[in-house]
Amino acid sequence: MKHNIIHIVGASGAGTTTLGQALEKEYGYIWLNTDGYFWEQTDPPFARSLPHEERVKRLSAAIEEHPKCVISGSLCGWGDVFISLFDLVVFVDTPTDVRIERLQKREYERFGKRIRA
Repeated sequence: MKHNIIHIVGASGAGTTTLGQALEKEYGYIWLNTDGYFWEQTDPPFARSLPHEERVKRLSAAIEEHPKCVISGSLCGWGDVFISLFDLVVFVDTPTDVRIERLQKREYERFGKRIRA
């Protein structure tokens, strides 16, 4: 099956998720966030990662189901098998001060007072 895959990468808070969601809405791609394939669903989130084989299996299945997709987030250390499928890789470069501001807001929304001292 022919794929049409865009991979969006950048430092945390750079805007990769926002760009992925925009491409989904504007151009009909299916947006896949690597966090959804890397982490187990826990409360609080991001407490336990899935085994390497499970991550690859789940993302492979999603790509087969949605061959026109945009993948946002890091695949470092586990996603090399997907590199040959990418038609385009976009690196989002955002100033550090902007990223820090975004991350503080996002983490407060996710974790609330648990992260405030």
